[in-house]
Amino acid sequence: MEDFFDKENYNQDDINNLIKNEVEESLILEFKRAGSLSKKRKDKKEIGKDVSAVANSDGGIIIYGIAEKIMSLLQNHSLMGINLPKNG
Repeated sequence: MEDFFDKENYNQDDINNLIKNEVEESLILEFKRAGSLSKKRKDKKEIGKDVSAVANSDGGIIIYGIAEKIMSLLQNHSLMGINLPKNG
């Protein structure tokens, strides 16, 4: 199986595996709540900060729709606020 961080494309199963395995944030993995994608000025500014922080480090992955604090609560629930394309 290809390592999560070496992939170029992700699908619902990849995200579900992060939740199931309760993978925590790290220097290269960041979780953000779905509300972070709103069009409010404050949230747009925060997205810019998130992306800049990742770009100015070694890079990484930001996943919107999962809040770190509720990762364990999401184990048996659907992702909130994200529609991922289905592999077909």
